[in-house]
Amino acid sequence: PHGERGALLGAYHRRLVSSDEEEAMRAAASFVSWELVISRLAVPTPAEVESEVANPKFVLPFARTEAHFFVHGGWFEREDQLLHDCERIKHIPVHIVHGRYDCVCRPHMAYQLHQRLPLSNLELTEASGHSGFEANTLLATVKALDGFGAQQL
Repeated sequence: PHGERGALLGAYHRRLVSSDEEEAMRAAASFVSWELVISRLAVPTPAEVESEVANPKFVLPFARTEAHFFVHGGWFEREDQLLHDCERIKHIPVHIVHGRYDCVCRPHMAYQLHQRLPLSNLELTEASGHSGFEANTLLATVKALDGFGAQQL
């Protein structure tokens, strides 16, 4: 509706938690379709998107969880909290894996985090966007976790 165009996230969230199941599913399918298209470097085909959003056991919980997270600002108390509070975790080894072509969370954000965490490594994965399920990002994540697992802490 015209009156909600300035607050799309709130409009989607209201529909996703609606008691009208058909309305919630329509909103979830639309929300997840958008997410799938922007989060991967290789844009999925319409058939792939349709296949993903056809599963109500996936699409509705995913959309509700993500919208809830966004509506609540990621549960941060302030916008710069993650970077500001790095001091609290600077003693923890961190391996940051980030898609080089991520247009949701830009690579410079990962670099800023890396600069504030002295025990961090930053790995920008080639041919990857935002999704943690792209092949290069998944491989780098598993490799980093294996590296942590092999360390004597």
